[in-house]
Amino acid sequence: MPANTPARRRAWIVAITTVATLAAAATLLLPRLAGPPATPVADRLTPPATWQLVTDVVTAPSFLCLGGQPCPSVQRAWTTPNQPTADDIDALTEAAGWPATLDGTCTPEHPTDRTVCRATATVDGFAVELRVVTSTTTDGASIQLDVRPN
Repeated sequence: MPANTPARRRAWIVAITTVATLAAAATLLLPRLAGPPATPVADRLTPPATWQLVTDVVTAPSFLCLGGQPCPSVQRAWTTPNQPTADDIDALTEAAGWPATLDGTCTPEHPTDRTVCRATATVDGFAVELRVVTSTTTDGASIQLDVRPN
């Protein structure tokens, strides 16, 4: 067994200190290198009081995205007893500061229609989509928001 010399101990201390320093730097820097969080973009939407939040999934920025979710991203869903109109969706996206394009009338044309309108925009490097989906179990609707990297 080799002797435990001062030079050998110093080499081990330098190696351990280097690894600890690199690990700390990676922990602090990699989320910043991965990009900004999507939450500030999603938080710009102020839903009406009649909308009830049923889903709120936030995936934080990460250098390596795992689990099939894009990162950073936000998925939110609400239910509402009233079917939003195209004017309602336009007013919401305008108030959020999203230069959205509305696709659809927000009024189901057939009883089997699910997605009746979709507002899309690019905001601060994120693809934003706000969908109105008819409910198959109630008279209301479901509203779904997706914010993901563009």
